[in-house]
Amino acid sequence: MYRKILFVILLSFLLNCSFTKNVSLQPDFNRDLFLDNQLSNIKQKITFYAGEFIDIRSDTSNLVIFREKNTHNYTLYNNKPVRNVLIEGLKSLITYSTHQWSKEKLGDVQIDLELSELKAVCLGGYVSSQIVIKLDFIDNSTLEVMYTQIYDGDYKKKLKKPFYSPTGSVKNAIEASILLCISDVGEDDRLVEILEEYLSKK
Repeated sequence: MYRKILFVILLSFLLNCSFTKNVSLQPDFNRDLFLDNQLSNIKQKITFYAGEFIDIRSDTSNLVIFREKNTHNYTLYNNKPVRNVLIEGLKSLITYSTHQWSKEKLGDVQIDLELSELKAVCLGGYVSSQIVIKLDFIDNSTLEVMYTQIYDGDYKKKLKKPFYSPTGSVKNAIEASILLCISDVGEDDRLVEILEEYLSKK
């Protein structure tokens, strides 16, 4: 009886292990990804810069928490603020689209960024991730919001069995979600219309 109880306790422990990992998000914001998007069709150069960043997720103390195979809980922390990763993506998109990015709060258009969701799942032989951000494009001369849009990066991939790294797979999925999300900004037709209208009034 004692051995049976010990076995049950040990099994319960093994099935409910929790792990904490530090990762370094490094999405490949390469030039080819952002060439020939809709933003690049605006011929007159616009200077953008990063404005306010707000993280409204229910838990902002970590990067993401996910459960793997219904047995193990993982909490991931990024080695640098997720804000920096998203700003780096926007900067790459803007510059590769032949526009300009200012490190200072000087330029034509301020971009305020709100992170509302970042989640990941590693179950059933698949890994998936989703990131949702809201961007406000603000006319620096009037401080009026010209355009607001929500962008969603949703990614899913089948895992190679039998060997894979749960943390590595989720990290890669999050990076892919960020790339999809930033790419959507560059393909936003309505954003392009608003910016061209803004330029026509300058």
